[in-house]
Amino acid sequence: MGLSAFNGTVIKSMLARLEITISITHFAKLLDVKDQ
Repeated sequence: MGLSAFNGTVIKSMLARLEITISITHFAKLLDVKDQ
């Protein structure tokens, strides 16, 4: 079906034909908190 493998909760968006993926790990690093 063309589904990608599940690697946790992520936010995906397309911007100018580029797929942008933001994960909980990105938010944790940005906010300087421990990723659980």
